[in-house]
Amino acid sequence: MTSFWNDILCDSKDVNVDCWKGVCDKCGNGQLLLFDGDDCKDVVWDEWESDENKYLRIVHKSGCLGKLKELIMNDLPEFREHVRIKMIQSESFDEEREITDGSVLQMDFAMAYSCEYQDESQSALWGRKNVNLFTMALFDKHDTCRSFLGVTGNDKTSTTKISQTWTTEFSVL
Repeated sequence: MTSFWNDILCDSKDVNVDCWKGVCDKCGNGQLLLFDGDDCKDVVWDEWESDENKYLRIVHKSGCLGKLKELIMNDLPEFREHVRIKMIQSESFDEEREITDGSVLQMDFAMAYSCEYQDESQSALWGRKNVNLFTMALFDKHDTCRSFLGVTGNDKTSTTKISQTWTTEFSVL
């Protein structure tokens, strides 16, 4: 991923420069992103789409290279900002690990999984509840990492409440 950003941004190292913010005259609108081939050339790609039930799925698409370029260029600003924010968060997390006297708990809701459960077979027809699973890593000042699996229900518990609960649980470790 790093080489991709090195190729299309003038300065990919500093997330606070105009390149990452999309306002650089040389690379801000993706002009360094090179596409080889004729815009009319037929190509295939995979794309995430929501189905009629609003579930995400991968759809195989085909069309001309020009259409694919247009899709990529339309998504590039949002994607670039997402990566920039992730890099800032990662840098902050690394700094926090360096200065702490205790441990740092990282809870990754981006890599969460959801599954459904039921209390008895008859209830399957009337409604289901879901359980969310997410990963957690507890890093100490000696760079030791302990992995855990977090579990939440579907009671609309906020991320803050989940964080407070797990932080309290881990304070005894």
